[in-house]
Amino acid sequence: MASTPLSDQLAVRRAQGGAMAPTNGKRNKTIYDLIRDMEDQFRMALPKHFDAGRFVRVAVTTLRRNEKLLRCDQDSLLACLMLSAQLGLEPGGPLGHAYLVPYGSELTFIVGYRGYIELARRTGDVVAVSMGRHHSVQGSAEPIQDRCQIPGHLR
Repeated sequence: MASTPLSDQLAVRRAQGGAMAPTNGKRNKTIYDLIRDMEDQFRMALPKHFDAGRFVRVAVTTLRRNEKLLRCDQDSLLACLMLSAQLGLEPGGPLGHAYLVPYGSELTFIVGYRGYIELARRTGDVVAVSMGRHHSVQGSAEPIQDRCQIPGHLR
C-alpha cells in the first residue's frame, strides 16, 4: 500500500466495513461478513419465535453505530452475540434487551432491565411487572420499589 495520510487509510477502512485495504486485490472478510456467515449458527441457538435474519441485522447495526465495538477482540464479540442468541435477547437495538459494552479489548454482554423482564415473562411464572418511582423522605435511603405480581399458587 502506498504511503497515504492516515485519514485516507481510515476512510478506506470505513468504506470496507472495518477491514484495512487488501494489498492483493482480494477483499478481506470483515467482522460483518463473519456475523452474516454465522447466521445458521445463530438460527440454531435462537428460540423458535426469533428470526435469525433480524438478529443478524440488529447485531450489524449495533456494531456500525458504535465504532468502539469494532476495536474489541473478535472472539469476545462473537461469544457475546452467541450468548445473546441463546437467551433470545437483541443486542443493542431499540428494545433495550441487552447491551454490548467494551472493556479494553474485551466485549462484555450485559442484560438490560427490559431483557430481565422479557426473560421473566417467558417463564410463565410472572403475570405482570410494574415499576414506579419511590420518593423517599428527606434523609432516607430507601431504594426504588419494583414489584412483580406472581400467581398465588407459586407463593
